[in-house]
Amino acid sequence: MKTGSTNTGAYPSKSKNTMVLSPLDRGFVSNLLVPGKIVNIQWDTDDKSRFCLLATPKWISGAAMAKAVGATEDGADLNGAKRKTALKELHAYLFKTGRKQWKLGFVADPRKAGYTLLHEKWSAPIPIEIDAPGRQGKCVLRVMVFNNGERLAVSETYDIGNLGCPKSLAKEIYEKLGSPTEHSIFYSEMCYLFRTDREDKDIIRLAQRDLTAQAKWIIDAAALCMKISPYEMFYLHHHYPDSVMHCYLAASEGAPDYTVKQKRLAKEAMEMCFEICDKLVSGLLKLANPKTTILLVSDHGDVPNQYSFDIEKRFVETKLLAPNARKKDAYLLGYHGKDALDVVWHYNSGFAWGGTQARKSVEKKTAGANHGPQMPVTFGKTSDNMAFFVLTGPGVKKNIRWSYETKGHVLLKDLVPTICHISGFPTPLHATGCVRREFLA
Repeated sequence: MKTGSTNTGAYPSKSKNTMVLSPLDRGFVSNLLVPGKIVNIQWDTDDKSRFCLLATPKWISGAAMAKAVGATEDGADLNGAKRKTALKELHAYLFKTGRKQWKLGFVADPRKAGYTLLHEKWSAPIPIEIDAPGRQGKCVLRVMVFNNGERLAVSETYDIGNLGCPKSLAKEIYEKLGSPTEHSIFYSEMCYLFRTDREDKDIIRLAQRDLTAQAKWIIDAAALCMKISPYEMFYLHHHYPDSVMHCYLAASEGAPDYTVKQKRLAKEAMEMCFEICDKLVSGLLKLANPKTTILLVSDHGDVPNQYSFDIEKRFVETKLLAPNARKKDAYLLGYHGKDALDVVWHYNSGFAWGGTQARKSVEKKTAGANHGPQMPVTFGKTSDNMAFFVLTGPGVKKNIRWSYETKGHVLLKDLVPTICHISGFPTPLHATGCVRREFLA
């Protein structure tokens, strides 16, 4: 069975029968190398501006490069001797050529063809050569002039050679659909302005346009793969809602740390996210047929928190040690095997992990939203930590509304066995869940 996957945040394996599209910088199949930025343009008397388009980064994403410098996360500190893995700085100049029209050139190679820029329009992809462990080949970035020529947006830098698997599919996707944009620099700026109690309607509008275009790219990529390859399974992890909840959920629920303006902006940001997600799901559903089984699930929820808690400091305060003796009870919270200890703790609602500045273990902080430290059944005013689960298709019972209060919880670990059963192939031996036959006809 062949499977197709658009990865925007998860960690699917790359087998020869699996297609992976990866526009996000989350996980070891990431294509993102350098984050984007916004530059304030300083024009000289000749209507010309020189600036650093691509700086030597302190970290670069990607599995091979992270492994090469001994990193265990997406990024790696490349100071000192490890600097050899970084991209070279790229300096460019910008000059006006007409009303709301500019030309972009490169300081290192004036003979290289320039790029025409139009107001609030992303440029054509700009190729960037890279020679680093696991990343030999071409990368691309794009630029946009906005704010009537006063500011320049630089997109994330992507490795287009690793956009899909196999390589031939990556090449065809890029040639027909171009490079994706995940972490919109305008959305990042929108979040920054929100946290500092400011609002820029143009930034919000451009962020919405970028994120809507991202959803369309995913739909178009899925349609293209269905047209050119006989894939039978399509997988997508859309990471955008996660970042929205972390930034805006607490304010949208009326947390006291936020102003009236921030609470309004938070609700508008949440509504924008839901609208874009609706467009994405709707577009993918149009690609389905009566024989298609559809599973829609979240990996977790979010709840607001207002206190940062340092468990190590708490151990010191209470003179409590965690014994590494018998291993029981931890399985009830999902911990098992060699890493399970006798002492398993969780955080109460409103508390989350994190360091504290003071010597005490608990510290008040600006309300945010998080998942993981509290129990799964923790609730906020409009939110909770639990995931949602929607399943439909041939062989699936119709119109079932599952009540966890009377029938118990559906667990994420049950998804793989259930999907395998519906698809007709064996469940992996390491899968610990069970087939949810109560949902199947």
